[in-house]
Amino acid sequence: MIRELFLPSLLKGRRYFSESSLGISLEPTNIRAVLSQLTPAGNIVENIFSYSIPKPEKKELENNSTFQLTSLITPLQKLKKAVHQPDNIRLSIPSSLVVLKELEMPFCNRDKIKMVVEYEVEPLLPFPIQEAFVDFIITSKSLKGKSCRIIVAAVRKSDVEKLLDVCQEAQLIPHYIFVDLFAAYGLLQTIGRKEKPHTTALIEIEPHTTKVAMLEIGALRFVRNIHYGSLSFIESLQNATDLPPEECKQKFEVYGVQTSKNTDYNSAIDSAINLLAKDIIFALDSFRMQATNFPEIRNVTILQRDCFVKGFASKLEKIINLKCHDFPTEILTTKNIIENKSTSRASDLSPYVTALGTAIVRASHNEFDLGGDFTAQASKKLFKR
Repeated sequence: MIRELFLPSLLKGRRYFSESSLGISLEPTNIRAVLSQLTPAGNIVENIFSYSIPKPEKKELENNSTFQLTSLITPLQKLKKAVHQPDNIRLSIPSSLVVLKELEMPFCNRDKIKMVVEYEVEPLLPFPIQEAFVDFIITSKSLKGKSCRIIVAAVRKSDVEKLLDVCQEAQLIPHYIFVDLFAAYGLLQTIGRKEKPHTTALIEIEPHTTKVAMLEIGALRFVRNIHYGSLSFIESLQNATDLPPEECKQKFEVYGVQTSKNTDYNSAIDSAINLLAKDIIFALDSFRMQATNFPEIRNVTILQRDCFVKGFASKLEKIINLKCHDFPTEILTTKNIIENKSTSRASDLSPYVTALGTAIVRASHNEFDLGGDFTAQASKKLFKR
């Protein structure tokens, strides 16, 4: 819009005009999206969407990565038909595609940091800086505001280019490329903004992987990926009992990690969750050793993405001796963080946490974009409508 050339919707963290925002989350088996209206008075969830990603045929498994990308076209096309062109489209990619590094900077001005961040992070990357898109979020500032910590995100340009080619074919081109972990982190920051900050952990469990992150006094510090997810429980059950895969899956959907009447089931599941808990404890201990003054972790927030494991929070709590709870989506409405005008209850928003955090991105993360020149061109079209 012409207006945004002179007065943006968001300026210095304050919103002056309303705009519609579509947040899209790419998950292992689904594309989830939240359409929201961002207004000076608050954020409104207007609708939520979920489309399953087609499974690859056996003959296409050899070219698995390409198929996974092309399989996004149909669900993205369905989403395109379901929504009127929003003012902003923000797409969250899996953090498993992204290299995350923490840096300390001697100044807090975002423009100054942008001038030097690639030079600072280059030695830490596993690929040449020329092959990467790089951006960052500021996670904490010194008391006098003269220095800050940042989390730098770097992704291969080729990965983004392939993804945006798919978006182009679906005619749903994002204006910004975000990171799924930052979406959940941003919501946690928003939920806890009126509370005294303390050190916590965020665990995101998915079908194939589990992410562990530490938030020191509310600021994201460290992240680790564990190659063990909800499907690993089913595999362990199958190996221990010799039951058919489909029967193992059905039993796991019924009981999760809760105690069943079958001792073989209980033994296999207990063994599996203890293995995962061991890796989680190792990650948290290593985070504390790297952090300031070896902080005590007060509690653990668990986000289940594209999966649901019954009893996971309570079972993990007993093993790691830390208070564990599921992501508190209900607080989003009770604290008036969002107004839910969709047909779903607040408790039903749990599977949409990443998409929601992408749609109502925090003001301090609003400029983050891993799309480089590709999404910059899409953003320019905002002024032509």
